[in-house]
Amino acid sequence: ELKRAAKLKVTAVGDSVMADASDSLQQVMPHAYVEAKVGRQGSDAPAVIKDLKANGHLNKNVVLNLGTNGAMTGDTVNEIIDAIGKGHQIYWVTAHVPTKAWERTVNRQIKQAARKHSNVHVVDWHAQSAAHQDWFAGDNVHMNEKGNVQFTRLIVKSLLK
Repeated sequence: ELKRAAKLKVTAVGDSVMADASDSLQQVMPHAYVEAKVGRQGSDAPAVIKDLKANGHLNKNVVLNLGTNGAMTGDTVNEIIDAIGKGHQIYWVTAHVPTKAWERTVNRQIKQAARKHSNVHVVDWHAQSAAHQDWFAGDNVHMNEKGNVQFTRLIVKSLLK
């Protein structure tokens, strides 16, 4: 799996959770292009994606980690998928923000998008991490080193399916 992962060309777009995991992702997938920013909202993503596309950084496989900082409208979810465009496989990571009311909404939106679009795949970090408080820092949102490894492993396994 590691040899196959090393050959993957991936673009990852996300918020602080993705930023925290970027070193782990790039160790396993050296061709990964990570565009992550603390505090990023889903509504910021279409412009970021269009910029990545314009600059030749939008790979066929796109990993999204959006929703940590709030729910998105249905229109925003559609704008994100449309900005990425056909011909791309989208791997959308579910949110793990147990202290926030929007966690359930965000995860429902991601799963609905996957049902509606054949190129959208759910990477269920929420389910994978639910019983593992030891993977997180004190805020129970951002991962520690162990959590980053598990987050990366889940993404890579999803990409290699």
